[in-house]
Amino acid sequence: MENLGQALGVSYQQVQKYETGASRISVKALSQIAAYLDVEIVAFLPNQKQSKYEAARLYVEADEETVQLIKYWQRISVLRIRKFILAFVKEMLQAQTHVL
Repeated sequence: MENLGQALGVSYQQVQKYETGASRISVKALSQIAAYLDVEIVAFLPNQKQSKYEAARLYVEADEETVQLIKYWQRISVLRIRKFILAFVKEMLQAQTHVL
């Protein structure tokens, strides 16, 4: 959240207030957040698909490396490649569990 706060020019506490609804957020700030997170502003509006809301929420909580990974993931348009990557990651996690 600190990185998002820096991008907006506000403290991470203010970002938390936006996230929890303790502070109202301006359209300008919402637009800046959407641009920073590389999502459409409608992802923050009610009655949108849950998956878009969840993706936006994860961006806010994620570190920079995770944000970068999600941005790359969104650019993969071939379903077969996505399935392959998911299977690969699952295998890596299982292998990691057995090593530990």
